[in-house]
Amino acid sequence: MSKISELSDGSSLQSTDSLIAVRSGGNVRVKADGALTLTNVTLSGSLTLGSTAVTSTAAELNVLDPALKESDSIYIGSDPSGTTDTANYNTALGTSALDGITTGDNNTAVGRAALTDLTTASYTTAIGAYAGEKVSTGSGEGTFVGAFAGEEVTSAVYNTAIGYNAGGGASASASTAGSNTSVGHSALEAVTSGHSNAVLGKNAALLLTESDKTAFMHGFHSSYKR
Repeated sequence: MSKISELSDGSSLQSTDSLIAVRSGGNVRVKADGALTLTNVTLSGSLTLGSTAVTSTAAELNVLDPALKESDSIYIGSDPSGTTDTANYNTALGTSALDGITTGDNNTAVGRAALTDLTTASYTTAIGAYAGEKVSTGSGEGTFVGAFAGEEVTSAVYNTAIGYNAGGGASASASTAGSNTSVGHSALEAVTSGHSNAVLGKNAALLLTESDKTAFMHGFHSSYKR
């Protein structure tokens, strides 16, 4: 049987399993009745699946790579197969998101480097570039929404941070603070060990680091320290 690569313009071929290939104007169209399996395929030029164009380079197709699906988990943009050990029910979308996971379960990371350091923590949700980046161990159960939200939080638990840089997002200020709730741009951004605080508003409790059980409402530039 002729090979598709040997088709001349305007010609076609058909196999016993109803595979049809037609060359026209330099393009090859392939149709199969039922499943079609391709092995050892080298692609040059372009590939269209249905109405969707899939671009390619000399090295690879522009597909989901790196990616991993295992143990009821799916990772797109990272492949933690070298570290995962019974990690279940995790969802990651973004370059380096959840790429260090070992045994943590039920985590969701969306955005570049979201939860990238997480290993054993569970039930943690991070949405935004670098959100919850350094959360690693502990029971987790934190929620971080916004770029850099909770970026410096490490092993703390029960935190909710919503807003750019909120809830321990200040660079180089490692935070083990737990049970904090912060809503607003940079709200509670410098917290290090203070716990059980609730702040609302842009820059609320901006300089608070170690205080516990503090509440700020609306607090634009509320800058209580310690």
